[in-house]
Amino acid sequence: MAINTLQSNLALSREAVQKVKSYQLVSPTRQVLNGTLEKDVYTKADGYIENLRDEVDIYKDIKAKDKISALTKRFEDIIDYIEELCLNKGVGNCEEQAFIAAKYLRRKGAKKVAVLTFELPEHLKEKSPNKTFDKFKSFGEHNFVVCGLKRSASLQDPKTWGKNAVVVDPWLGIASPAVEGMELMRNATGLPQNYMKYITIEDYISEAFVPEEFYGSLAKNPYSWEWWRQDKSRG
Repeated sequence: MAINTLQSNLALSREAVQKVKSYQLVSPTRQVLNGTLEKDVYTKADGYIENLRDEVDIYKDIKAKDKISALTKRFEDIIDYIEELCLNKGVGNCEEQAFIAAKYLRRKGAKKVAVLTFELPEHLKEKSPNKTFDKFKSFGEHNFVVCGLKRSASLQDPKTWGKNAVVVDPWLGIASPAVEGMELMRNATGLPQNYMKYITIEDYISEAFVPEEFYGSLAKNPYSWEWWRQDKSRG
């Protein structure tokens, strides 16, 4: 099958979603979304997530001091470590699951893979139609993946993402063409109609895990749209 067609991207995206699902990771925020919250389970899993991110924080400092390995290799090492910790602890929220899926897609040859995020302003979180969200405010921020994303895309408008663009969201179990995928996301979560205006490039690795002085801008993050958008020699 040709690489970076809609069909190839859909096939790889479904594989990525199934790969993450096969890990059977417990997600505290997904419990909130499903309305299946058990306080003890939630508290334990949420503690594991916090511990996982603390451990990654330590590891990113180690990788930041690695002046020998190529920059992209160091990013890949961090993603590998995230995946290893998720498996060991049995937990993973949307951001961890998004990066595991993005890594799978990149290593399987998918092109133009980027991790995106949105964060709703507080007034929209408070007006969410889902009372569970009103109580816990757990779905005001979300991370997901897009592969086949056009260089000229407007991130706030999936209609511009390109004919081969596919939304990949293992946390919600979505692997669908861009416009359809974003509508599925909205329907599954009770998000407001205008939520896409808050979509931005996720720089989870270089901002949350990697000191700025070592890794620099979005254009240096191989999981960022800016990384390959600015250099046509990149996939």
